Order: sequence, then C-alpha cells, then structure tokens
Amino acid sequence: MPDARVPVSTVVYDALRADILSGRVRPGDGIPSERTLSERFEVNRHAVREAVKRLQQAGLVQVSHGGATRVLDWRRTGGLELLVDLPPEDVGVARAAYELRACIAADVAARAAARATDEDRASLAARAAAFAAAREHCVATDGPVSPGPALLDAYRELWDVLVDATGNIAYRLAYNSLLHGEDAVTAVAVIYLRDELLDAETTDALVAAVLDSDADAARAAAATLTAHTLTALSPTEAPSR
Repeated sequence: MPDARVPVSTVVYDALRADILSGRVRPGDGIPSERTLSERFEVNRHAVREAVKRLQQAGLVQVSHGGATRVLDWRRTGGLELLVDLPPEDVGVARAAYELRACIAADVAARAAARATDEDRASLAARAAAFAAAREHCVATDGPVSPGPALLDAYRELWDVLVDATGNIAYRLAYNSLLHGEDAVTAVAVIYLRDELLDAETTDALVAAVLDSDADAARAAAATLTAHTLTALSPTEAPSR
C-alpha cells in the first residue's frame, strides 16, 4: 500500500519516473493502462492520471488522446529539473552538474560585478566575512582535509548573494536545481569542493572584484575557484567516498 503521508499520485509518479530514468522502460515503450496502474499501486484512476500528467510536464512521456502513452527520450525532451532525479552519487552525473555550475558561476560573477546594487555589495561583504570566519573555524577544528557542511552552507550563502545580484531569474532557477542535487550528497560534495572551499585567496579576489565592479576579474576568479572542483571530479582524480 502507498505511504499515507505521501500523495498517492506522487507514489505512482516516483515509481514510473524511476523506471524511465533508469532505462527499465525505454523510449517508445508504452506505459501500462490506467486500470493496470491503478491495480498495481492500489490507487484510484485519478491518482494515476495526475501522475501521468506530471510525467508529461517533465518531458518524460507523450500522451496521445485515445492511444497509448509512450516514453520519450528524456535526454532530448527533459529539463534541468531532472538532474535531481539522476543518481548524484554517480561521479559522471556529479561531473556533468559541476561543469554546468562552472559555466554559470563565471557568468554570475561577471554579471554580479556589473549589476550589483549598493545593497547587494553590502550583503556580499557580510556573507564573505561570515564565510571567512567559518573557514577559519573549520581549519582550526576539522583540519583542511575535511571541511564540513557548515562551511559549505556559508559558501552557498555567499553565492546566493552573487546570483541574486545578477537579477537573472534563469540563473537563479538553474542554481536552485544544482543545489537540490547537491543536497542529496552533502557528505560527498564537501569532498569534491574541498579545494574550492579552502581557497581563501581566490574567494577574496572574487568578492573584491564584484565590490569593485570589475567583471573580467570576477569572471576569472570564479573560473579559478570552480576549476578546483572540476579537477577533483576528473575521471582519474575523483575522490573516493
């Protein structure tokens, strides 16, 4: 029986989504009928219809009125929101996510430098000071090899200001999707991000560039920071869990 604390349509959606993303059902395959799914999950047909509607909105299936509902190739029809549904512990998935993050980070830094308001700059200075304090505490207590989730949180808060300073909703939504994926593997993320989190000199350079409205310097600093993590996720150098 479905968990009473979870909407029954979500139970159906999650199961079908997992089948599609894992490849257990392939592009072009039809999904079972409403009746079959109702019986399989012991739910009413309304819940099944809601689940299928969500699959359609996610670009996972195509619904043909009067015909079968068929699975699509989600790599060609899905959106960034599917990133959080892929196995984040997979190094290949993590590397893909952080490569996208590196591209976004460079643009975010440059646009924040060009567009930040006085209020944004004040917030950035405050978040940078809080991050520096968290980093010093982490190094003093945990050692530089293993920064903890508290340092990651402080770093995220710094980037939150930068993203908001761009005034670009697309960057914000993409950044949110990347964070949701990272949330699933925080313990591994802090390993991948270790050198980035502990690079005080480049973080300070990034903040100074934004405060000085130097877009080129901000872009360069962001690229240097994120390059640490891409190196950690290279096929030959990815850290073990």
